Amino acid sequence: MPLNDNDTYGVDQNNGIIDNDFNMNVGTASQVGFFNFGGAVQGISSGGNGQFNTSGISDTSGIDGWFNGNDYYSVDQDNELVDNDSNSNVGTLSQAGLFNFGGLTQGTTSGGNGQSNTSLIQDGGMGSGWFTGNDQFRVDQYNGLADNDENTQVGDITQMGGLNFAGASQIIGSGGNTQTNSTGIGDAAVSLGLFTGNDTYWTGQSNTMFDMDANANGSAITQIGDFNFAGVTQAISSGGNGQANVSSITDLGLGFGAFNDNDDYEVSQQSLLEDIDQNMNVGTIQQAGFGNLAGVGQGIVSGGNAQANASGIVDLGSGLGLGAGNDTFRVGQQNIMFDNDINTNVGVVAQIGFGNVAGIDQSILSGGNGQMNTSAISDVGFGGFGASNDTYTISQANMLADNDTNANGASISQAFAFNFADFGQDIVSGGNVQANTSTIDDA
Repeated sequence: MPLNDNDTYGVDQNNGIIDNDFNMNVGTASQVGFFNFGGAVQGISSGGNGQFNTSGISDTSGIDGWFNGNDYYSVDQDNELVDNDSNSNVGTLSQAGLFNFGGLTQGTTSGGNGQSNTSLIQDGGMGSGWFTGNDQFRVDQYNGLADNDENTQVGDITQMGGLNFAGASQIIGSGGNTQTNSTGIGDAAVSLGLFTGNDTYWTGQSNTMFDMDANANGSAITQIGDFNFAGVTQAISSGGNGQANVSSITDLGLGFGAFNDNDDYEVSQQSLLEDIDQNMNVGTIQQAGFGNLAGVGQGIVSGGNAQANASGIVDLGSGLGLGAGNDTFRVGQQNIMFDNDINTNVGVVAQIGFGNVAGIDQSILSGGNGQMNTSAISDVGFGGFGASNDTYTISQANMLADNDTNANGASISQAFAFNFADFGQDIVSGGNVQANTSTIDDA
């Protein structure tokens, strides 16, 4: 057995992506047939990048050095992603047929990036130095994402048929990014340090995301048919991002420090999100038919972001030190979100039919963000025969700025003999949720 046996385990992992794309569809798609079973699609999909770091350290070594046996475990993992795309659909789509089973779609999807850091440290070693046996566990994880996209659809869409079983749609979806940090530390080692047996556990996790998108539907959409079983849709969805930090520390160790056997547990978690989008539907939508069984919809959904921090510390270990045996527990959790969107429906929407079974719906939904902090500390270990004064500190904070500007300013008209369904113009904002939950069990 060596006199000194101080082991160091270090992991440093990093990912960096810069993905700035320019995508454009400018062609003209024309479909003419008696039976159109498949429609015409003009689509752009950008983003969808992924970054993942995974680390695992397992220490099951035997008895360390006679004098000093201090182990040091360090994990540094970070992801950085820049994905600023410019997407534009400016082509013209047209479909003419007696029976249209497949419709017309103009769609753009951006975002959808994912970042993840996962770390696991397990210490099941038997003993440390007879003089000092102080182990240190350190985990630092970070995700940084900038996803600022410009999505524009200005092509004209025209559908004409006797029976339209599939309609015409113009859809933009942006956001939907995710960031996750996960840490697990399990300490089941036996510390034989007769002077000091102080273990230190530190976890730092943070997420930073900037998702500022500009989305616009500015096309003219026209549907003409004897019977329109599927209608016309113009929709924008932005936001829907998620951030999560999860940390778990379990101490099952046994410490024999005769003078000092003080353990220190600290968890720091933070998420920052800026999701400031500009969404606009400015197109002209027209539906004409003898029977309109499906109506016309113009909608915008923004917000819906989520942030969550979860921390669990379980101390089942026993400190048999004759001197001080004071443990310290510190947990800091913070969520900061800025979700200030501008949503506008200002197009012209018209529906003409002998019998309008389904009407016109123009809606905006914003807000609906959620922030949550959860912390649990369970201290059921034996603190030693000398001084045993434990300290528990938990700090939790949520800050949310959700200042949206929503406007329905479109000109809406509905005319003909029988209007079984009218038109709705709705705005729903707010609905945000914040929650802090903390439990301390000192047995």
